[in-house]
Amino acid sequence: MDILIRPEHRADHHLISELILTSFAEVEISDHQEAKLVQRLRNSKAYVPSLALIALVAEEIVGYILFTKIRLKGFPGEGLALAPLCVLPLMQNKGVGSKLVQFALKMCERMKFAFVTVIGDPDYYSRFGFRPGLEYGIIFPFDVPSKYCMVLPLITGTDIQSGLLVFPDAFWNHN
Repeated sequence: MDILIRPEHRADHHLISELILTSFAEVEISDHQEAKLVQRLRNSKAYVPSLALIALVAEEIVGYILFTKIRLKGFPGEGLALAPLCVLPLMQNKGVGSKLVQFALKMCERMKFAFVTVIGDPDYYSRFGFRPGLEYGIIFPFDVPSKYCMVLPLITGTDIQSGLLVFPDAFWNHN
């Protein structure tokens, strides 16, 4: 199966919203507001257009991943939050999500971001090198069990210091 990955275009936004709604519809640990979060993040200063990527199979959008800028208090480097990653249910477990994550992380590294965070399944994200944030002393400002709060340092030789992550206001504004 050929998977093409490219940055989202404004014309894709409606289809991406539908994909997000479909992908998270059956997820129990979800507030089902991911599509609205993506809209808010696109309108924030934290949005990085080149890191809002879609996966296409036969010209159909089957996957989406978004990274937005975040900070670690007291740390000089810039980090990213991966949220969300979603794949059309019929295309899950076929490598679409893995390909999106691997492709995107290489871009993040080339763009010299210091680290990436994600709140997600430790079994899934550990495959890409993510480790629990507590191993680095990093605190996530969300009411989520710590095993789901994960960090991936991107710059070799840079020590990620302990501290509190600061997410864009768009993560908190649920209007």
